[in-house]
This record gives sequence, structure tokens and C-alpha cells, in this order.
Amino acid sequence: MDMLQMDLIRNNTFSVTEQNWQSDILASSVPLWAVVDGVSWPEIQSLLAENIPPHACLYTSTDPNTQRIAPWLVRVEPDSAMQALFESRDPATYSIIFFHSHKGLKQLRDHFRRYTMLLIPTIPDTPVYFRFYDPRVLMDMMTALDTYKLMLFFNGIEAFYIPNSYQLCLPNTIHIFPIPLDHVSLITDACLAIKPAHSDQLPPHASQSFRVSHSELQCFKELMQQRQPLNLATKLYQTYQGNFSAVHYERAAQLAVQQSSNYSIKSENEHMLLADCYLWLGPNFPANSPVAEALLSERDTKRFQRLIAWLQEEKRRIAQG
Repeated sequence: MDMLQMDLIRNNTFSVTEQNWQSDILASSVPLWAVVDGVSWPEIQSLLAENIPPHACLYTSTDPNTQRIAPWLVRVEPDSAMQALFESRDPATYSIIFFHSHKGLKQLRDHFRRYTMLLIPTIPDTPVYFRFYDPRVLMDMMTALDTYKLMLFFNGIEAFYIPNSYQLCLPNTIHIFPIPLDHVSLITDACLAIKPAHSDQLPPHASQSFRVSHSELQCFKELMQQRQPLNLATKLYQTYQGNFSAVHYERAAQLAVQQSSNYSIKSENEHMLLADCYLWLGPNFPANSPVAEALLSERDTKRFQRLIAWLQEEKRRIAQG
């Protein structure tokens, strides 16, 4: 089943709607909070130290190296310097989610700490890191998790807010389309609200570890696979900007994902190299490039180094006309 076709609004339990940042979100009397990814926003720790809003690290470790990659819970105080920084953050960094809640800092930290680690069926005794504060993962949760787990996650949360962006896997049933690849949009321009339809029906807080079933894990994997060409297209666009049209970036990314198994391509860098080849040589690659076709057919571990060198020469040749 195509996971994008799944009905996100299960039995009218949750809704996803477009919201206005200024009139719908900032104007609310409910306190606004953010969870920020330290990996995707490396400067966040120093910015918090400089501006000193109410905040807390979601990891217990006091090790500076660990805290640098940790998620941070932050109160978004009205008209503050941090609010301005959050509003200007590029959504393509996928580094922040927002939410409304009447709960205090300690209560929210205790709640969200439960979701920083995940138990999966394939390694049930070893927790893995879970980045629910990545807007793409938060939206995936709405599709992958069962209703009860989602209701637990929303306990004490009025609504989550994320910027609409190119790499969001939005179910067709909500009739909202992601931002196009070559369109620049801040959260103040395009914001999505995810909220429970009936907050009074939310279950009490659960203290057990956060774990997913086999079917939920499979759904997460399928959503990640569907996002792979979007990720490749984004990287191509960031590399070349206006040198090619968005359609060319997306076509090259799709072809790279579709054809990767024919050449035993597995890593992200290898996929990116193949997409780069399709971008410059067109959809008939590698049939129109016998040297590259021979390199791709090799099983030598250094074949990709030779392919990179070959592609650089081709780029120079094409640029020179």
C-alpha cells in the first residue's frame, strides 16, 4: 500500500490544517513552545545561552559534546529575539517544531524525554535515537503510529505546528500540497497545524518506554523510502540552484532511485553520484555514455572514484559547449 494514500485523520481523531502564523498561532493565549534539533541547528546552544529564554535539554547528559547534538525545549516568548530567530529559520533545515501547551517546562521535558529514544522489534532491548522534532518525522508519526500512541504523544499538547516544506510526506486525503522544490517559504508563510479533534479524550500520561510494532516500523521505513528521491532532488537543487529547472532535479533523483539496484548502489553518496549523472547526461544515461556504463558495471570498490573523475570531465566538456 502507498503510505501517502493512508487516511491521516483516523476516525476524526486528528486533523491537519493550514494555519496563519500571526493570526492563528502567535495570537493564541496558550503558551507557544519549540523543540529544536541541535544536530540540524548547531548554533542553537550558544543562541540559548545568549538570549536566555526558558529552555531545557531533552538529554540528561551534561557532557558538552552530547548536548551539542541534543534536542532543546524552548519557550517562545512573544516578540523576543528567539522568536525572530525561529521565524527566520530555513524550513529546509528541518530543525524545529512548535506547539501550544499550558504545561510547564519540567512537565513538558518529562513528557518529551520519553520520545527521544525508541524501541524497535528488530532490536527490542536496545533503544535507538528517535528524532520526533524533525518536522518530517513528526508528520510520519501521524501516518505510522496507531491512534492510541498518537494520543499519548499529544497528551498536554493543544497542537503541533510545522512549516510546510518540500520533503513532507503529506497524505493525499488532507488535500494540502507540499511546497515546490524551488520555492522558498518560511513558517510565517506556510504553516501546518496538527491537532487532536477532542483533547478531552486524550489518555493519561504513560510511563513505559516508547516502542513501535513491526507494522509501524515497516510504515516508517516505507515513508523514508518514498522521501529518498525528494532528499536527492533537494541536494541537487542546493548544489546547482538555478542552473537546472526543478523538473530536471526531480527527474534525475527519481531515475537514480529507480535504477540504483541495477548497479548495486546502496549508500547515500552513491545515490547522489548517480543522480548527478542523470542530471547532466539526461534520462538516456548510461546508454549514451559507454565509459560510464562500463564503470557502473564493474565490481571494483574504486569504480565510483573513477566515475566521479569521469563526470567532472563531462561537466567541463558540457560547460564549454
